[in-house]
Amino acid sequence: MINNIINGWGNLIKDKFGLLDNQTRAIATKRLTICNGCNIRSNGICNPTKNTININSGKVVKGCGCVIAAKTLDPASYCPAGKW
Repeated sequence: MINNIINGWGNLIKDKFGLLDNQTRAIATKRLTICNGCNIRSNGICNPTKNTININSGKVVKGCGCVIAAKTLDPASYCPAGKW
């Protein structure tokens, strides 16, 4: 998990300097589109105080607490609601 966080933030920095590869940017763009409409998103955070239903398991889950801009840039990360 810590590697995912470091990778996401590293890719966010790469993106700011125009050094991010196109494949990772495309993945992140698609993910951000999904996150923008999610009910557990609050001020750019996957809010750990909000609940939603995981679309795969049907279980109630909480937001993970991650900064969405960084999390979406780690290809190995996943959405707690199963949306990506």
